[in-house]
Amino acid sequence: MQETSTNRVFLIGALVLGVVAAVFAFVYLNQAAGSDRGPKVKVVIAKVDLHQNASLDPERDLDTMEVSPEMKRLISEAVRGENMAVCKGQKINRTITAGSPILTADLAAPAVDLDIKDPYRALCIKAKDEQGLSGLLVPGDRVKIMVTVLGGKAQAAGVGAAGATGAYQSSLVLDQSLRVLAVGSRLARPRNQIMLSEASSSASELQSQQTVTLEVTEEQALKIEQQISGGSVTLLLCPPASK
Repeated sequence: MQETSTNRVFLIGALVLGVVAAVFAFVYLNQAAGSDRGPKVKVVIAKVDLHQNASLDPERDLDTMEVSPEMKRLISEAVRGENMAVCKGQKINRTITAGSPILTADLAAPAVDLDIKDPYRALCIKAKDEQGLSGLLVPGDRVKIMVTVLGGKAQAAGVGAAGATGAYQSSLVLDQSLRVLAVGSRLARPRNQIMLSEASSSASELQSQQTVTLEVTEEQALKIEQQISGGSVTLLLCPPASK
């Protein structure tokens, strides 16, 4: 009799555990299915193996593939299906195997030389990424330089605005805007390629200083060097026709 009762207890326990396991499995499968909800996103992939410097023909070389909306990193970096036509004639800067996604950063920038003529010179300054327009800046843009220092330690060299907040004072170094010759080692690259390639950088990389090369006269270079010494540099993006 006692053995029969023990068997019943084990049987009831096994049934309870079975029900609990089934509930957990149901919840897990529901969550897994839920994570893939939402419309699929089309990204461009290589239809055939593509070699470095190959000139792209969308009909011959490219195809599209649907991916889950949860693949946010891939979606943010890949060329979208609706933009496949813009790849026509562009070259890629690496070898890509068939079936692999085409990233915006894979599209090679055109080869250019540093365009500088007398009486101008090239001046390199450093600015932290968030103060250097966080990847928005491309060669050919025009910028003004603002320097922030402890109050009373710097004066504006140009007519620009100046203001103080607490112990810090910000000033425009020059009233004129300056042409950007290069950003880091880039002499030319479309803005969307830069934004997507830098989006994949780590937080520590984004906080690092980047070098921006500006077109200046020798007189402007002297003023800039005098004013930014010991200060924090911020670049202000200006309209293309701004002088």
